[in-house]
Amino acid sequence: MESPEYEAFEQTGPNECVVMESVGPWESVGGDIKFLRLAQLKCAGLVTDGSVRDTAVLREYGFPVFSISTTPRQGPHVHQPWEANGVITCGGIVVRPGDAIIGDQDGVVVIPASHAQEVYDIAHSREIVEDIVKTELATN
Repeated sequence: MESPEYEAFEQTGPNECVVMESVGPWESVGGDIKFLRLAQLKCAGLVTDGSVRDTAVLREYGFPVFSISTTPRQGPHVHQPWEANGVITCGGIVVRPGDAIIGDQDGVVVIPASHAQEVYDIAHSREIVEDIVKTELATN
């Protein structure tokens, strides 16, 4: 039987993010081979409250990876994922299928799908105001 983890990978469309709950922060959720498949699927990114391996190769894949840490260790052999596209807790935050995942060099936020447009509108308005302030500061 296929692993729910790989089932989730195959269901990931271009520009979608995979969020993986780990059995522990220092346990690897994957590395080179596993994430090669996500790169092939044009995944927008990976977020986990666990660790990842093979970071030099992961950088070459060109999609962002947000993890607690890195590790040279393989993941646990006895803990297997139980489901794909279920509700999880990642880093203490509840994540549901369809939630908006936004990340940059400062971190990751989860926006419930039911509020995504409202949050986008607020953030976009703030960006406009910040651009105006930056322009004014540049001319002074």
